[in-house]
Amino acid sequence: MSDSLLTTAAEVFPRMLEDSAFLFAEDPEGAIDFRTPVTGVAIAYEGPEHGVLHLWAQDAFMRSLAANMLGIDETDEGALNRRFDALGELLNIVLGHCLTERFGESETMKMGLPHRLDLAELEADKLSGIWLSVEGEPVLLAWSDPS
Repeated sequence: MSDSLLTTAAEVFPRMLEDSAFLFAEDPEGAIDFRTPVTGVAIAYEGPEHGVLHLWAQDAFMRSLAANMLGIDETDEGALNRRFDALGELLNIVLGHCLTERFGESETMKMGLPHRLDLAELEADKLSGIWLSVEGEPVLLAWSDPS
């Protein structure tokens, strides 16, 4: 497992979240878990190493993310309709910065497109991932090896 990429992602995620959506992440205080239905997105990458970075979140976080990225109110229908796209775009930003930090700008890397994860993958990710709290909402970052 690429603990290094996951560790880098946990460091990069709060910065990218703040820069792109004006939301703030922190380490959770105590045990944390999802309370409502959850959605996961993933992006595969190849280069000096390969893997898949996962991001899991609840609807409330996704709606806030979309609203802040689009500059609209959370009650706007656009925030509801674009919440999955916003989650995928945030993961794209995070992974791009992680790869640049780990391998530099001159290394050739290939990133796939964001895609939804099957809910069956959540339990394994809960065991190996890194939890963050964003404005009181749980967010989970995880990594997998597709081979």
